[in-house]
Amino acid sequence: MNPLQVAIAALWLASGHLAAADEVRFDFQPASGPLEPGFIPVTEQGLYDPATGYGFVAPNVPARAVDGSNKTWNFFGRIVTVEQAVPASVLSSATVDAVLTDAARGDAVAIVFRADVEPGDYDVTVWVGDVTTPRFRLAVDVNSAVQTVTRADVNDRRGTFDQTVIGDAVPVRLRAAAPDGIVLVTVNRDDAAGPDPMFGTLTANGAPTEWTFLLDESPLTPPGMQTAVLVPGFNGVALQAIEIEPAADPPLLDVNGQLTILAAPADPGLQQAVAFFNSGDLAAAESVFQALSAPALANAKAAGLMWVAGHPARFTDEPALLDQAVQILAAQVIADPQDFQAKRLLLEARLATDAERYRALLGYAAAGAPASENLGRSAALCEMLPADHPYFRKCRVLWLRNRGGLDPNRNTVSWERAQFNAGELELLWGTVNPHVHLYATDEWQNNGMPWSRTDWNQVFAGGPDWARTVAANLNSWLDLFEWWTIHRQSVDGDIGGGWTDDVEIIPAFGLLALALRGASDVTAFGFRSFADGIWNSGIVDQSAAFQAAFADVEHVAEASGNLLHISLLENHGDPEAIERLLNSTRTMRDVFLSDPLSSPLGHTHFIANHMSATTIAGGTQYANDIPLNARVTQPFPFLEWYAGHPGVTEPLERWARSWVEDADRTDDNKPAGVFPNALWTATEQFGFDGGDGNWWAQNNGGGQFDPLPARHEYLYALAGWRYRWSGDPSFLDPFFSIESHTNAWLAAGRPVSGPIPAAPFDVWAGGKLRNRAIGPLLNVWTSTGEQPAAAYMARFADGYARFRLDPTDLAALGALDGPAAQLIAKWPYRTTEGVMTDRILVPGWADVVSYYLGAEAISLFIGMPAHAVSWLNTSRLFAAAVSDATPTTFGASTYLFSPGPRIIQMRFWQLQTGVDYLLEAGPAAGLGLAPQPVTASIPFTMTRPGDGVSLELPGQTTFAIRVQPIGVPPAASLPPPPLPDIGIAARDIDYDAGSQTLALRVHNTGAVDLNNVQVTVFAGVDDQGAQLAQRTIAALPAPLDLVPRFTDLTLPAIAPQDTFTVVLTSAVDEVTLDNNQATRWFAGAQPPAAPPQITALQPAFTEPGGVVTLTGSGFNGAVQALDGGQATTQLTLNVLTNDSAELNISPAISAPGVILLSLATGNGLESNLVPLALTQQDLLFSDSFEQ
Repeated sequence: MNPLQVAIAALWLASGHLAAADEVRFDFQPASGPLEPGFIPVTEQGLYDPATGYGFVAPNVPARAVDGSNKTWNFFGRIVTVEQAVPASVLSSATVDAVLTDAARGDAVAIVFRADVEPGDYDVTVWVGDVTTPRFRLAVDVNSAVQTVTRADVNDRRGTFDQTVIGDAVPVRLRAAAPDGIVLVTVNRDDAAGPDPMFGTLTANGAPTEWTFLLDESPLTPPGMQTAVLVPGFNGVALQAIEIEPAADPPLLDVNGQLTILAAPADPGLQQAVAFFNSGDLAAAESVFQALSAPALANAKAAGLMWVAGHPARFTDEPALLDQAVQILAAQVIADPQDFQAKRLLLEARLATDAERYRALLGYAAAGAPASENLGRSAALCEMLPADHPYFRKCRVLWLRNRGGLDPNRNTVSWERAQFNAGELELLWGTVNPHVHLYATDEWQNNGMPWSRTDWNQVFAGGPDWARTVAANLNSWLDLFEWWTIHRQSVDGDIGGGWTDDVEIIPAFGLLALALRGASDVTAFGFRSFADGIWNSGIVDQSAAFQAAFADVEHVAEASGNLLHISLLENHGDPEAIERLLNSTRTMRDVFLSDPLSSPLGHTHFIANHMSATTIAGGTQYANDIPLNARVTQPFPFLEWYAGHPGVTEPLERWARSWVEDADRTDDNKPAGVFPNALWTATEQFGFDGGDGNWWAQNNGGGQFDPLPARHEYLYALAGWRYRWSGDPSFLDPFFSIESHTNAWLAAGRPVSGPIPAAPFDVWAGGKLRNRAIGPLLNVWTSTGEQPAAAYMARFADGYARFRLDPTDLAALGALDGPAAQLIAKWPYRTTEGVMTDRILVPGWADVVSYYLGAEAISLFIGMPAHAVSWLNTSRLFAAAVSDATPTTFGASTYLFSPGPRIIQMRFWQLQTGVDYLLEAGPAAGLGLAPQPVTASIPFTMTRPGDGVSLELPGQTTFAIRVQPIGVPPAASLPPPPLPDIGIAARDIDYDAGSQTLALRVHNTGAVDLNNVQVTVFAGVDDQGAQLAQRTIAALPAPLDLVPRFTDLTLPAIAPQDTFTVVLTSAVDEVTLDNNQATRWFAGAQPPAAPPQITALQPAFTEPGGVVTLTGSGFNGAVQALDGGQATTQLTLNVLTNDSAELNISPAISAPGVILLSLATGNGLESNLVPLALTQQDLLFSDSFEQ
């Protein structure tokens, strides 16, 4: 308590009343509660006493008090403290505790508090709420001035308004006339049926407020009317603190829609600023407010900046204005603690600043909370602002963005309420605020205010329809992933939704980086940064390579199951990626799988479907195996594919065979060949909780959140991979069964299969399963060359699978249109408005990746290594449609949109090794057709997976590629034999200059013991430098037990070098040579690890001879400008700083036209590609890519 506050408290205690120029504050708390400095403590027993002049007025007294300072919440194993849960601007020692009434049955029990003061007018701030428990429908009355509080909670729920668990603190400021020297504060139930700006007309008598609405946009739920609770009912009064201050009007106030000078010195500049504001010229108003320099105008200046920031027509840089206002006002309060006007404004500014700050925090690791919680805090702050607050209007917009952003899938009351509110605001502000117009109408302008996207259909307008469709679709998704990398990725690697939500979109980055290597270095960088970030975040138990916290398998398996195999594919042979896979597979084998000896059928299953890195929920209601447990195992086939690790094969095959044999059973009327939806592991009975026979339904209490057939594609992918690896035909039984059941369903006239099985059960199963196995079946075809269940494939194939059946069928490409149209139409929701990162992707998005990879991408992702090819050095101006992919053949149609030729590379992943092939290529008359004539004929030998061929593609020509074996290839042995491999990465090289010692770690990344591995060290960036040392590792055992194996070498007397390169050699053919050489820099000018990133061009269009300013990051002297991925003399880049540069356009460049601008570093890393129009008519995008 400062000396002034001590004096005030002493004056109160001595005289029993407050002097008119003073202030007094009460902190309501239990006797042991924390006391805010400058406040008078009042417990629930503090009855009014004329001697002291304050206290509760019987009979309206509190029943109890609560101290929330040590309150915590447990959210899926994450402990959240009250400091983390409640917005910082409203949390203090005064508000962390409260006095309460009991209202278990909704009884209205008021609390009345009296304070005796000198006669006069006062501003009374009543803090209501209970940080430990949400409170609803409170009414605050101060000497007959009344204000209601609809909610005092932090709603962090994505789709509901009535399931909150975090309380809050809400300040209610009222002007009290006290001519008799009495301030009487009453907090009671809100009984009025009045309007609320966010929730509409409230129900009378504090009852729950429901809303009936049309849910009509969800891709998951059929349109229909629904009813949901917007505001729960009154549940008791909670009073935290009261502050009584002499009345002080604000300097500026909205009066009948006009900003009015109320309590500020007369000043022409202030009058001019207000006039500009009222005319709608916010830029001029801000400029004049900023120019106010007289100390007496400091409060008015800060208020003016707040009003400008809070205007709906201002939708950029609001936090900067709010921060400036806070700084001005904080300085005022420090200079004059009796400046009550500044104190009032400072609280208002902090509430608005926090509302914007929590919106910007999202779910980053540095924020320490998921996006849903931070958006909930932002929304809660907006709900508490009164109508005279400078940020009230802006907060109504911010609220709907928060609630809409929590549900971009648009299938909950949260989204619908946001859209409804936007519709009400559309007439007021829709013409000036793009966010209001977007949420109200779903309409947006591609003009950079604040959204823009490249129209790739225009960029590729000159190509054939098939190529334009494929390339425009792919580039739109690359744009999306680059946007998230550039604008949302933090230095930790997360992208703002929270690690465990981000992990649901990030694998898409890796799949696209695998398909077109080098076409988007930004996307690849985003993937790698995230994969390393989550690994080092504490989310993952690194020794187990699995999430450390206990949770359901749908979420606990994402950090490993969604990433580990994509890391291996994206960085082929990386020792760390392989060892993470080894550790994760070992965890599955040792912790999660049951002992077949304890099974009545000799089977192996997951012990349960809830787990962590060290335990699994055996003996609980979760002790059943479900199809989604395959999310744990989906990376492991890639370790098997890579080197034939027998340590992977044994547990994976045991588990897969158990599922297939259980599918063949017909217990409880389950049709043969249908995977049960759950299996009680201990007894092998179908269903939940002891085996209740329910083989089809969901059971949230048992950990199965989806009914059949959701998630069953995981088991079809597992069975398909086991067939490809072992050749055992029993693994094809589920595919022949689904063919039989769908035949029965078709023969029965396609009846609707209801939620509960009905006879005939095979017909019901056929109607339910339908196309569930198409993706895995296509990948069986790609990886084996066989076409089992061909009739089923022909009937139900769609998209890329349909194209593979008939590569000349252009209609198959139509399946790409739906996801692309959704992405384009909802671009703002997928970028600036996108917050919940696990909802950003659109169903069907991956089909375009399948065309480039030659495999069904989703089945690849969930555990079927079948990718046929990766394309290198193509740039983004490239289309490919793989029409044929088997272990011995390959075919594709390609198109290069740039006019000149380009040498590309192809890496083949499925072609059988040890076989000679002939690649033939040439122009073709259309999609899927053979080259005619053949203009390139290239023989090659596949020595190892990933071997490739270079080929020159002509510009703007449909070019067909065909690969056939030379002669008859030998039959492949199944299962494939274990393969040897050694590996090293830059991270395995370390140098101590003091001792001149070089430390190396060499890994056995294969499945065969190795001898006499030679390690050679060179100075420089390759093996052409001076040889510095050489060692031989006599024996390097393989990690057959799934425990990583490596040898550490220490090489003394190594002279300092800027760069060391280490090369590994052995006498055997390895899986790959990609990991046999590594270089690490220790001094000198190191090449950049991250690609440049362009965020804005100014102006957005230019002309020959023009100059354009680029802003972004990663610019340096070695960066050059490219057009369409090619160097050109018509563009000259002048780097100004690391984040700005000037681009000079040659006067000789052809116009009109579009420059497809990117920047490349000296080591070949390329930025995002941005179209630069040479006339305004050619403008394909705006000058700004994020606001």
